[in-house]
Amino acid sequence: MRDTLRACSLAALVSLLACSGPEDAASAPAAPPPDFIEGRVTSGDAAPEAGVWVIAETAELPTPYRKIVVTDDTGRFAIPELPDASYQVWVRGYGLGDSARVPATRGANLELKATLADSPAHAASIYPASYWLSLLEPPGASSAWVSQFKLGCELCHQLGTVTTRNKTRELYDAGLRKATVMHATADGLGRAQLLDAL
Repeated sequence: MRDTLRACSLAALVSLLACSGPEDAASAPAAPPPDFIEGRVTSGDAAPEAGVWVIAETAELPTPYRKIVVTDDTGRFAIPELPDASYQVWVRGYGLGDSARVPATRGANLELKATLADSPAHAASIYPASYWLSLLEPPGASSAWVSQFKLGCELCHQLGTVTTRNKTRELYDAGLRKATVMHATADGLGRAQLLDAL
């Protein structure tokens, strides 16, 4: 009886293995294609660049599309969930100039080189708006002034951009009143205090 059971079990196993041959492997669903671009960023001396931005940008979608990630301590990065398109990928960071743009598609593994800025002014020209906004010096320790500034200005404008850094003072110096709401907000904040803060 034991021999019969063994024979039946062996026959069932052989049958099962025969049924799961190459035909089943061929009918299994294929793995989805990668939807990311990955790689590593190094400096001129091949040292890893940690904490720099890696930017992927394309104009092939219905609207301009840009995704930004930050490198880890070893200079590695992965830009996930990218729509199917061709991208330009480059590096940006504090103290750096923008690196050369490298063409890439999803699934690429890139070796990118960070580029030092030519001068402090060149480096500062690409700092994000939030950096420049952090330099704002509100008058005294007035939380009411800061609250009014945020509600009156930041609801409509990304402060710290080139336009808000340069044009705001030019407009006020020239006495132009571009929009009634902006004019009223500036009066409420105190024009002299606002210009001093900027």
